[in-house]
Amino acid sequence: MGGFFLVCSGPHEDREEEIARLHGAFAELGFAPPELVRAEGYVFGAYPKFQSRSAGLKRYPNGDFAFVCGTCLFEGSGLAPAALLYEGAGAPAPLSQEIMGHYAAVLKKKWPDRDQARRVRRLPHFLQP
Repeated sequence: MGGFFLVCSGPHEDREEEIARLHGAFAELGFAPPELVRAEGYVFGAYPKFQSRSAGLKRYPNGDFAFVCGTCLFEGSGLAPAALLYEGAGAPAPLSQEIMGHYAAVLKKKWPDRDQARRVRRLPHFLQP
């Protein structure tokens, strides 16, 4: 299953207490420790699926990342890795027609062109923090 949290904060706002409570809640449920992404304005925590040590958070050298939790199936090939969604986000033919399941996908992607970003924001299963 896996899980995640996204805690947003404004300038000079300390949200560490909320983050600690989230860590505690996930630990009580039996999740392994998360992989964290800390950036200006937010902290994203990605928890691995049960029986796994790695959350499957795909990080890119430019600071981008991709994460999928739940069951995300790609037509013709089975489970869709986070990298597939990241690479396909903003493509002229949206991946939303080829993926199915009960999942959440979280992407942070620097867009080379505004039209790509607009196309992805229209899809209900993508979130750009």
